[in-house]
Amino acid sequence: MDAAVTTIDAGVIDAAAIYTQPPVSLALLPLDIKFVQGFVIGSLALTSLFHALRIFQLVTTEKALAWVLTLTTSFVVAACSMPYLCVLARNRWDVRAVIRSDDLSNLATGFFASYLAWDLILGMIYYRARIQVLTGYIHHTAYLALVVRAAMLNYTAVFMMFCVMEVPTIILAFGHMQPQWRRDDLFSGVFFVTRIVLHLALMLGFYRMYPDRIIWKVVLAAFSLHVYWFYNILAQWRRLGCKQRGK
Repeated sequence: MDAAVTTIDAGVIDAAAIYTQPPVSLALLPLDIKFVQGFVIGSLALTSLFHALRIFQLVTTEKALAWVLTLTTSFVVAACSMPYLCVLARNRWDVRAVIRSDDLSNLATGFFASYLAWDLILGMIYYRARIQVLTGYIHHTAYLALVVRAAMLNYTAVFMMFCVMEVPTIILAFGHMQPQWRRDDLFSGVFFVTRIVLHLALMLGFYRMYPDRIIWKVVLAAFSLHVYWFYNILAQWRRLGCKQRGK
């Protein structure tokens, strides 16, 4: 019998042909190749930066180390959100103009996904005490699932547009890394403008203009969390005010 041919009942299978089949095309994968590239680039960039700052003792405290990845990623995705906000503005705030994915949004979303993964991995090694259950493990895991799903549904431009809301995170991160740069008033104001006012306007836009209800429902869930956080910010301001009046 020819070694390359195996007879099975009704037919003949060419075993040699089985081993010479071309690999599965990347086009068949559920994630765009740019998203995967963004994840790889983010993984290399973030871990290299983190270890360089730690090894050369440019960042020495656990508290500051815990904010390195967050600050870097917030800068990247906030900058990448600007083209999509411009598209939105040119189209008179019609959110349907950003219902898509493109190379930039896929790359940047993949970068953000790498941050969510590596912040937990490095955090469990170097700053475990700084990772909270709600804002760390649950938040990052849920967001990782969200961005992967957005990439699969070709909604990464939508996600990237919302990343303008990382601007207050930049202010917060600077304050945690360098106490002399802490500006609670600036953080609170930018948080209100981006994560309350803008978020509400975008949520209403998706509700009115786009029939896929899953988007505005996800946006509503995030908005509810932002309202809760802003309530805590106001409560903190009130407590500080009471302490100052009590002196």
